[in-house]
Amino acid sequence: MAPAGWHPIQPMGLAAAILGVAISFSILCTIVMVLRVYVRVRMGNFGLEDGLMCIGYVINMAHNAVISYGTFTGIGTHDADIPGGPTGVIYMEGGKSVFLWQIFFLSGFVFIKCSICLTLLRIAVIKWHRTTFWTLIIISVLSTLVVDIYILLQCRPIERTWGEKEGTCLPSVITVAITFIISALNLITDVTTALLPFLMLKKAQMARRKKLTVIGILSLGVLASIATIARLPFGTAYFAPKDYLVGLGDIILWTVVECDLALIAGSLPMLAPLFRGFSKDTKGDSYKRSTELASMGHTSRKGYTRQEDDNDHKSESMRGIMVKQDHVLIHEDNVDGQELSTPSYSARTYV
Repeated sequence: MAPAGWHPIQPMGLAAAILGVAISFSILCTIVMVLRVYVRVRMGNFGLEDGLMCIGYVINMAHNAVISYGTFTGIGTHDADIPGGPTGVIYMEGGKSVFLWQIFFLSGFVFIKCSICLTLLRIAVIKWHRTTFWTLIIISVLSTLVVDIYILLQCRPIERTWGEKEGTCLPSVITVAITFIISALNLITDVTTALLPFLMLKKAQMARRKKLTVIGILSLGVLASIATIARLPFGTAYFAPKDYLVGLGDIILWTVVECDLALIAGSLPMLAPLFRGFSKDTKGDSYKRSTELASMGHTSRKGYTRQEDDNDHKSESMRGIMVKQDHVLIHEDNVDGQELSTPSYSARTYV
């Protein structure tokens, strides 16, 4: 609940850009997720990775909603343009939006990242590939739990975090240490998740046109990783003596790009039937060829080949493709990471 005397301010400049990006990506992500669920349910392949992505989508929409609301509370706005300044109720509400953004950003992105890793595990047959993906999942889950707990417990009472009440907070040195450790882990997991699928695809036996299409999808995941790196130069915003919400606005803008691109890139391979199979005649083989990327739930993990259900022979698109065929299905995404630090009005808060 907003404090007494609070009223929204008009987003301008950076704040307006953040609002526009958040709304645009929210609409695009919703369309992609609806299509993904439709395809997977229709094909009877809805699996754990789809469920995780749906959870990640819901939390990510809450993340985007908090950010959109935050642009009316001072996020992306200079101190001088916020009525009441850094000690006013509007600025305080902006601090509360920052706190909620941190929680939703971390909590949602870990589901998206795990969904992507599980999808890639469906088609990974080389031992070190599978070990790498499981390691990324464990690191992502544990680091998210640690940071979420720290954000919730760093100040007592919790309202002290955004300056609403007096209280105490943990020493800033702890916050700084957690920030850099978690940021390093996030960067490693993001870059690995983005680049490893390219290595899996490198020697895939497939048509050049199809390979270029898959590479295009993978590139979205790389862009999401680039967003992670692009945030790093703005890390000093956490220590800014003034215009704290402006500097933080740049970081928040990149988290929207990162999370939403990851979700989109992680779902596009599942939509292959919409562009191929559903538009063709109702021949069994034709339908199966169209669902290569969308039928990962039925991919063999133990063998090096995939077999047809009906005629005991491979379809044209899969003929002669062994382990490397599995890599054709690869789609990639990125994941998350970020640093969070100290607001000028409250305790340090890092992600």
